[in-house]
Amino acid sequence: MVKRYLLSMAGLVDVKLIQSRLNAICRWHRDNAHPDPGADVYVRGILRGIVKVHRFDHEPVQDARTLTFVHLEQICDALEVSRTLGQERCSHEFLSARRDLALCLLGFWAGLTGSQLSELTVANICFPDAGGLELAVQVKNKPLNRKDFSLYHLQALKKLCPVQALENWLSVAAISQGPIFRSVSRWGHIGSRKLSLSGINLILQRIACAPGPTHSRISSRSLPKGFAVWASTNGWNDDDILDYLGVTLGRSVFVHLTRRPKHFGSLSMLSDQELNDRPNY
Repeated sequence: MVKRYLLSMAGLVDVKLIQSRLNAICRWHRDNAHPDPGADVYVRGILRGIVKVHRFDHEPVQDARTLTFVHLEQICDALEVSRTLGQERCSHEFLSARRDLALCLLGFWAGLTGSQLSELTVANICFPDAGGLELAVQVKNKPLNRKDFSLYHLQALKKLCPVQALENWLSVAAISQGPIFRSVSRWGHIGSRKLSLSGINLILQRIACAPGPTHSRISSRSLPKGFAVWASTNGWNDDDILDYLGVTLGRSVFVHLTRRPKHFGSLSMLSDQELNDRPNY
């Protein structure tokens, strides 16, 4: 009876309400000296299945705000001011500004989410002699339940350069192995563990408010969305954007695509001929 009652509510009623109703039924049975239906293995299995399948059915979807290129410039200018105000190279203001600048620019130009930025290690990056930056980003292959790597190549840009920002952060932080993005204490001590996803989102929300306007919904997913908007306004078509980001249209599932050299217009330090001569990645 209880099992049929739970199944009749699955997908129609919020999961928390189903759990509270089952708890009330179990309490009534215990108070009246009846067998507890919540102790039945099949009832518990049905409840676990309902929670797993319908957990997020009735939760509103809050999409991350897009980080525009203009806002990115304002954030970087504010971080440069904060870095300048840092009186010592080992101060919290100086180090956190270097880290936040590298985090923001790398996430924007590479189209990386917070979880991917958190997993980046020194072993995953390479600064080739030809210039630029090569990244091996860990992505999870859900159908096969395994983790693969997707390769990126970032160009050095004339301004808002992610390559220079990352080099500066690794240099001042003296990071030669392990996670790239780490915590910085108020005394200027750099942690040994990677930043968590929530920590990266908090950093982005803090630096997004530095220029003035408040962007309360800025998160790590705002970075790839912002790059996609910038690329679209600068003449990239949908295929170029998806090829560069390495995602499909459906649910942003990473696929292994051959990444062709892309044109960054006036920001690029390479000529069109040099770009065309570069190999595919």
